Amino acid sequence: MTPPLRESILTLAAIFFLRVINLRFVGRVAVRLKAGVLDAEGKNVEKALGLLNVPVESVSFIKTYEIVLERDSLKEAEQAVEEASRRLLANPVVHDYTVKLEAV
Repeated sequence: MTPPLRESILTLAAIFFLRVINLRFVGRVAVRLKAGVLDAEGKNVEKALGLLNVPVESVSFIKTYEIVLERDSLKEAEQAVEEASRRLLANPVVHDYTVKLEAV
């Protein structure tokens, strides 16, 4: 076997091995409005439920994102989902969010 061919085979084997050891995770990010911020969608649904004779105490609109990702560890997956939540999914001025992560 020629050295370049051997290097190529070893490189492919290393890539395959690294790909196999990644773990798969599902992150669920729930984004809701902070207390004191008007939840117009929740109020409209609350009113509509009352008109349908389904009285409720309150309704909150919560947006949920499901993110499937592969990382080497739970810690890396948590960091990735947390960063996505902080930088993209939630506006820190008006939103609070919670992150739940599980291996699949």
